Amino acid sequence: MKLAKTINAMRLSGIPSELCKNYATLVKSKKFTYKNIKWYLLKLTACGVDSSKTLEVLKDLFDRITITKIRFNEVFTLYPLVPDFVFKVLQLITSTYSTSLSSFTIYSSDENDLESVPKLGEAMWREIAKLQNLRQLIINKFYITIGDLMKMCRNMPQLEIIILVIDAESHLPIDNEEFANQFSHNFGRIQEFWFDLTQREDDSEVDWSPDDLINFSIKHLPELAFIGSKNWKSNMSAACIEINFTSKLKRLELTAFNLEEVAKNFDKFPSLTSLIIMFDLAKDRNYDHPLSKELKNFLNVFGRNLKRLVIDYTREHPAMTLDLKIIKDMCSKLQELNVRMTNVIFKQLTTASFKSLRGLYIDFLSDCRALNLSCLLAPPNLRTVVLRGFRVTVQEFKETIKQFTTKRILTKLELLELQVMILCVPHF
Repeated sequence: MKLAKTINAMRLSGIPSELCKNYATLVKSKKFTYKNIKWYLLKLTACGVDSSKTLEVLKDLFDRITITKIRFNEVFTLYPLVPDFVFKVLQLITSTYSTSLSSFTIYSSDENDLESVPKLGEAMWREIAKLQNLRQLIINKFYITIGDLMKMCRNMPQLEIIILVIDAESHLPIDNEEFANQFSHNFGRIQEFWFDLTQREDDSEVDWSPDDLINFSIKHLPELAFIGSKNWKSNMSAACIEINFTSKLKRLELTAFNLEEVAKNFDKFPSLTSLIIMFDLAKDRNYDHPLSKELKNFLNVFGRNLKRLVIDYTREHPAMTLDLKIIKDMCSKLQELNVRMTNVIFKQLTTASFKSLRGLYIDFLSDCRALNLSCLLAPPNLRTVVLRGFRVTVQEFKETIKQFTTKRILTKLELLELQVMILCVPHF
């Protein structure tokens, strides 16, 4: 329909003249940004326009423009008292953009309470399943079962990124060959897979863990570069030991207990750039410091391409020795070093040549020895420094301030956070 006829029909249906003019301006400007469209829809609802008329406006708009990305979350706020409005908008989207849409998101930036997230209904996921050329699917406003996820994504061969909340009570038949083949078929192009789990009932009979799904995915998704969750630590060691093809994973989370076995399969992970190593006191009893022989050997194999290294300890470990020179030599491209929950003694403090380092994050324990702070901050390209719980002598702290104010250290600094537990006097 021509724009003039559309505007006239809008006026006849009772939509205020100002909103009709706004719509004409929007269409003529061809500035169909997410912000502009959202602004107009909010104006319609604020002026009391009936939901059925808003649907007619949306249909006309969709007929005029090509959209490749949809952020669907705001639709839920437009007519909260009209239960079927959201589904009707979704039907408009799938009927218009079933082959052109590349990204569909129902994402809430609020911290979700995983105990209260509602389930994604069958009618909704079956409608989403019609978006055949999606590359990115992000839904955290609802949870979905693994079975429904498999059905929803069965005909999405271009899918590359998934971010979801998964039902922890779902059935996960990882030992079933038919399921494994279907999983590989549905998600064979996935590059990023991030998920959270709903709360599991105390009397639940489901016995799989997040690590089971993560390791299963690593072994069956050859294009996978990133997988995990922001809410828990994962151990990917099992998949790293068993994998029989060259992986594209760029990020690994491992426990120190399995480093030697994983290192034997190092040639399967040529793309690795981010490594998180976790020390579990119950298992890693023989690791009394972070650069143990096993970890040195591991970094000697995997360190050459690392850009991010996280070494994660428990508070119960004894004092540990961290030699930045060794890390620099083994990880010559390292840009971020993060050492958590540890007593760290910096054995080698000639750090000025650590030119690749951009971010330094260290959580010390309260009984650590006094730190040679100015030497630690000597890497010339540091942009972010976060040091917590360290001790330093008054003299060394003054020397650090002096070097900073005279631009001998931290000349490229963007963020500095220092939490000094105690300013102690020098030991004689």
